[in-house]
Amino acid sequence: WVETRQIISEEKSAWKREQSILGDTVNLLSSELARLNQSIEDLEASATAADEDRSQLTGEKEQLSAASSFVEANIGALETQLKRIIQSLPEPLVEKIKPLIRRLPEEPKTTQLSLGERVQNIVGILSQADKFNTTITQTSESRQISEGKIVEVRTLYWGLAMAYYVDASGE
Repeated sequence: WVETRQIISEEKSAWKREQSILGDTVNLLSSELARLNQSIEDLEASATAADEDRSQLTGEKEQLSAASSFVEANIGALETQLKRIIQSLPEPLVEKIKPLIRRLPEEPKTTQLSLGERVQNIVGILSQADKFNTTITQTSESRQISEGKIVEVRTLYWGLAMAYYVDASGE
């Protein structure tokens, strides 16, 4: 009987220890579960924000694609129009933009240049023309005054609007 009482006492003691360990484990796992649930909520909120960002970026991409398609459809006409305009520009300006003029495609429909390069050429030419138009430029040039008579003159360009030239004698 004493031996049985002793075994029961040891078992009760072991059970209390195990019960304490199990209680601590339950508390630990409960806090871990709460932390994981919070992490899941944070990730879901983050995923929702990422989805919103993704949809916004997709919308922007579609807008840029539409704009790019519009530019691509009209850039050939712009290049052709620009080539006609270049013929009427003053010689000092043409000399300045010659590298950009050379980059304009001969045949806009079959060019290998990227859309960005083509737009960059057009914008470069137009910005140089605008810059020339807002300044006064003086150059020395040779001009044909009468049939067969070429004279060295100084030319003063008032933007693209007008130009005056005078020879060495002041005429």
